[in-house]
Amino acid sequence: MTSTEYDFIVVGSGPCGSSLAARISSASSKPSVLLIEAGGRNDGPDTRVAGERNTFWAAAGLALDAGYKTTPQAALKDRELPYHRGRCLGGSTATNIGVWDYGSGPEMDEWARPVDVTHSLIWDPCLPLIFDAIEAHGLPLNPDLSSEKCLGMGVSPATVLDGLRVTASSAYLQQRKDNRQILPNSTVRRIIFQGTTVKAVQLDGEDYHVGYASKEIILCAGAIDTPKLLLLSGIGPAGDLARQQIPIVLEQPNIGMQLKEHPMIRLGATVKQDVLSVRPLPATKDDIAAAAQGYLKVDPATLPVLSSLGEEIQAHLLDDRTPTHELLLRMVPSPGQQGKLIWLAVIVLMNCQSGGRVALRSNEPLDPPLIDLNLLSHPYDLQVAIQAIRSTIALLSDSSIIPTEELALGPKGLEDADIEVSRSALPDGHF
Repeated sequence: MTSTEYDFIVVGSGPCGSSLAARISSASSKPSVLLIEAGGRNDGPDTRVAGERNTFWAAAGLALDAGYKTTPQAALKDRELPYHRGRCLGGSTATNIGVWDYGSGPEMDEWARPVDVTHSLIWDPCLPLIFDAIEAHGLPLNPDLSSEKCLGMGVSPATVLDGLRVTASSAYLQQRKDNRQILPNSTVRRIIFQGTTVKAVQLDGEDYHVGYASKEIILCAGAIDTPKLLLLSGIGPAGDLARQQIPIVLEQPNIGMQLKEHPMIRLGATVKQDVLSVRPLPATKDDIAAAAQGYLKVDPATLPVLSSLGEEIQAHLLDDRTPTHELLLRMVPSPGQQGKLIWLAVIVLMNCQSGGRVALRSNEPLDPPLIDLNLLSHPYDLQVAIQAIRSTIALLSDSSIIPTEELALGPKGLEDADIEVSRSALPDGHF
């Protein structure tokens, strides 16, 4: 067994880990920093083509994916869902769709300062039509989605610069530093304690390597792998640790609990033949603004379940600035009808009340954890989903600017019994 000592050890190279490793190693005292990443380096430009950011996660990006799946989701007809998480330098910033979604205020501007964010210079010719239809339907517009206006439809900037995706790795780790070491393809087995004081991390491999930290060990492995690592190290609910025969270092019943996720629902309507004078641009290496995106609100006061929630939660949900869902609209070729178009809508629920958990499958560090998102288990989320689906179908069905024939993707009717969210909802991958 070999060992090395550093001032700081950072576990995980997603946006949190990469930025922290960069900032700490840039301190005037020049502390030594070790950044540990379970995946590979992901340096090649072929994995960062800006024009592929909307589809990369489901295609070539699968090679950079952790391959996680959820447990059977009780509220979703017991479906097991793929749960995409990037496993490479940059984490999920290397595999997600690269939308720069953030709130307003000077502190957000400060957070964004090191990261290159641009608006797409090329607009899909269908996008102006979509905005005309949005405005004619009476939905609000919001040219700056990061403004304090909060609600309305616009175009989101993307983490793209000069034709390449910007990842946490490319933004923060490109400058080499003598006092910072990056260790890819290395899985942390557990944290080593002296009593209840953190001392080191143990890495997987034939010859276990131990990294000691004289100051701090910082876990930035994400919402799934951080609780997994804490549990493997003996921090968590006593019953869960005992079942896996893991010695208890610190009983903490909240570790792995209240996992939050945004359910995503897709709808689509077939556009009437030959009524549009433009067609969507084919995929290229260039980043194309193809989707209208924004935050909308159904009135929570109309939902019967609202009164069962706590007063503070009710006040937050009733605030005019608090969205109930995000909506993305774009035009895509029909996969089943050559020459036809689908007006695609993606609904992403916000401020969900359902909560899931992360637990251990075994005490073996390389085994994937049990991920129970518990999507749509709370009746508030289900009621919001139904209302959001109804309002979105009204937009897709009633437009004179983009006339449609029928729903190619969606429920058979608008009654509650017809809107089977449990068969269509998927995780969005936001935390």
